[in-house]
Amino acid sequence: MSKSQPPAERAYPGIEVFLETEDRGAITSRFAATKDALSGLPKLKAEHGKRALVAIEQTEELLNQLFDVKEQLSAQGQKKGRR
Repeated sequence: MSKSQPPAERAYPGIEVFLETEDRGAITSRFAATKDALSGLPKLKAEHGKRALVAIEQTEELLNQLFDVKEQLSAQGQKKGRR
């Protein structure tokens, strides 16, 4: 970052804190209770539960992809530091 550019704002501070303080295992454990509760919904609410489960699965996938990016950036930073 150059001196003329202002510091970048955190657009998603909750996600950034999660990625900085947790590991991949936390993704599964964080959503497990909610997924169990949604799976046990009565028939009348099952369709809403299915939609929520899809959203949770997509969120888990996104977080895993963000962990991939974090690991790649970390590896690149380590390579640059060795030069």
